[in-house]
Amino acid sequence: MKYRGDIDGLRAIAVLVVIAFHAEITTFAGGFIGVDVFFVISGYLITTLLTQEMQQQRFSFANFYKRRISRLLPALAITLFVVLCLGFVFYHNYGFNHLGKQTFFSALGAANLFFAAGDDYFASGVANQPLIHLWSLGVEEQFYVVWPVVLLLVYRFKPRWLMATTVVLLLASLIASELAAQQQTPASYFLPHYRAFELLIGALTAMLLQRYDPQVIANGVRSLLGALGLVFIIVPIITLDKHSVFPGVNALLPCIGTALLIAFPSDSLLNKFLSHKLMVVVGLISYPLYLYHQPMISFLHLSTIELAPWTLFALVTLVTGTLAWLTYQYIETPIRRMTSRGSVMKKRVTVTGLVMTLPVFAVLGFGVAKTDGFPQRFEWLNPYAATIDGAHKMPFHQQFSEGWQVDTPPQGKILFVGDSVMQQYVEPMALALGYEKSQIELVTRGMCVLLKGADYADQIASISCDDLRDKLYSLDTHYEHVVISQAWQGYDDDVKNYSPNATNLFDRWQSLLSNTVKHFQQMSEQVIVVGMHPIIEGTGGIRSRMLITPERYQEQLKMLKFAHPERLEQGRDFFHQFSNLANVNVIHPEDIFCQETCVFSGEQWSYFGDSVHISTAAIPFVERRFQALLTSAGPSEELQ
Repeated sequence: MKYRGDIDGLRAIAVLVVIAFHAEITTFAGGFIGVDVFFVISGYLITTLLTQEMQQQRFSFANFYKRRISRLLPALAITLFVVLCLGFVFYHNYGFNHLGKQTFFSALGAANLFFAAGDDYFASGVANQPLIHLWSLGVEEQFYVVWPVVLLLVYRFKPRWLMATTVVLLLASLIASELAAQQQTPASYFLPHYRAFELLIGALTAMLLQRYDPQVIANGVRSLLGALGLVFIIVPIITLDKHSVFPGVNALLPCIGTALLIAFPSDSLLNKFLSHKLMVVVGLISYPLYLYHQPMISFLHLSTIELAPWTLFALVTLVTGTLAWLTYQYIETPIRRMTSRGSVMKKRVTVTGLVMTLPVFAVLGFGVAKTDGFPQRFEWLNPYAATIDGAHKMPFHQQFSEGWQVDTPPQGKILFVGDSVMQQYVEPMALALGYEKSQIELVTRGMCVLLKGADYADQIASISCDDLRDKLYSLDTHYEHVVISQAWQGYDDDVKNYSPNATNLFDRWQSLLSNTVKHFQQMSEQVIVVGMHPIIEGTGGIRSRMLITPERYQEQLKMLKFAHPERLEQGRDFFHQFSNLANVNVIHPEDIFCQETCVFSGEQWSYFGDSVHISTAAIPFVERRFQALLTSAGPSEELQ
């Protein structure tokens, strides 16, 4: 297959717009389509190679996968090794546990399947996940398993059906993708059958180019078609964003644009630009550059270093670009030479060694996840960090479970309804009201809107938010108290039926919360609405990690403060209206922590394990404050 520098130039564009997207440059809000450009290029190159080898009767699965292994595994192994090492040093147990799961699935070529179970690629915390970008590698690896088999079977029995089979599969995948994308769930974004049409567009391009010679078309026409292809790529980069329905039909434009640029090379300025030495170099290192950039962005966020988006883009591109070039020059290229030109023994040893990295990292990731973040590392190397981790644990998960925790028939005296922000109040509020654990019932799940009538685009597959909501509002029982709360500042457009014409963050909840409160007034003696919970700035500096010291921890405690004090005032104004309703009490969490002054920690430990959840160390303090607040009609006098 003849080398084309312009295709490497296309790769350069793809990787740079993805980095710009992850750096949160608003101009590149649709930069995630760079991955779709990669998919089309991969489909084209793989299909060209496979069909040529089949026509020449020299195709072999062993040679195909040997090439894939030598191409993909060196940089992947480096990425997983570095990320695990950094996670070992800088992550607390919960974060390292999650990283272990990501490593396990990534090593098995199934990162996309892991993220499809509940991680939203566009969620605000995506930058803190160093391996989330490996979902695309999972899609490609799964394509490499299935597509050669399909091609070989069709070629052996009905070679003239190759193009028709590709078109049918492409259309089937596109239709399935569009239907799934309308639901805007993680599965619709990550699963391979919803992405296959993008790779198949590249495959179809390869087949067409083998049948028709684009050189018979005038250079001017080819130049025009190539320019149109670039426009098709640029437009979605500018017009799409994290709220767009994607992939589905919206992914067609960049995919078709990529296909046009591949299919119609010319002598135009555009092709000279794509074939420029600098663009080609970036394209050649685009794979390790893609793998390395996200971990660097992730750990920069973890360090709480504040960088402007363009500065972050420039720094990450420069540093990881240099590392990617070194990887390409001194690791990838020698390994590829060895697996293609070395002796039989060298080839076998090299390929076997590369393949063995996968079970090694899978076992390491599994071990980290199975031990809940390998807490022994702190116990052995920094016992103080282990103590921090215990003090910062979210109290709910030590005594309760998510989901439908209602007896059959219901026997509890207090019902808690809400997401993880509500969960943190279960223990201290139950203690303040004098309830035992056996008297508590729960309908709760993190990242779940349980207000009556909410139309919510769920992002987690483990426990259905819709199912919980349906069961909750068909519940026929009576409680002494029903407690309602959630992350009122969250969810953005994931809720499809906010109050119309809402002018601020809280007014959008008006109709849903009113309906919910009205419903529970009929089935309880008192409804307690917990309002806007404070978001705390500075918690990144107090997380348990290998290098933290008591002195550093105490210094960072002094840095804690409210991140958005104006929201607390807006929330107080909004929720106050519900305190005038019969049998309804409104608690403002700000009042728990602020009396004459605001208190964010005790003498030793923070009252917040992260920016939105209270810690185990806060329970006695929060319980006392709840007792004061719950016995008053509104905020107690001592808080004024």
